[in-house]
Amino acid sequence: MDTAALQAFRTTAQLGSVTAAARALEYTQSAVSRQIAVLESAVGVRLFDRRARGVELTEYGRSFLPHAEALLDRLDAAQHDLEALDRLEQGHLRIGAFPTAVAVLVPRAMQVFRARHPGVSLSLRESATERQLPPLLEGAIDIAVVSALSGQTLDRDQLELTHLLDDVMLIAVPRTHRLARRRSLRLDQ
Repeated sequence: MDTAALQAFRTTAQLGSVTAAARALEYTQSAVSRQIAVLESAVGVRLFDRRARGVELTEYGRSFLPHAEALLDRLDAAQHDLEALDRLEQGHLRIGAFPTAVAVLVPRAMQVFRARHPGVSLSLRESATERQLPPLLEGAIDIAVVSALSGQTLDRDQLELTHLLDDVMLIAVPRTHRLARRRSLRLDQ
């Protein structure tokens, strides 16, 4: 059922005139008449009696009006909810993160996010990077904080990756160790 036809029906019923409804909806009078005709065809009954000075709801129209209003109200509420999700006023964000990120980075980010978007609930799932990717791709989590070692690649065809930071890794060895004098090491060393 066409929402424009429902709106034309409701406005015409409220105002008692196709001309007044057309003005209120910023349509032509013929466009409102066509929308009402389409709606009457869809429901299979005449909704208005045409009078010399406007229209009057038929018994069918009086019966149908609360349903049309309820449908339009529900559609308005649905649109409002979708817009609220876009504005991050409500909803749920499911986050995955590797253990080190869960220890420091993610809690701070969640705290800032909650302060900015108090209507959005957050949940956190901790697991290693390779265990986060399948749930992310399946939609079980919405966002994942992952790590990649130097030279390790993640599937950029399926993932949108945003670089957050480089984590400095240090190797500690006794001063007498054979690698102690090196300025840098490869991971395999």
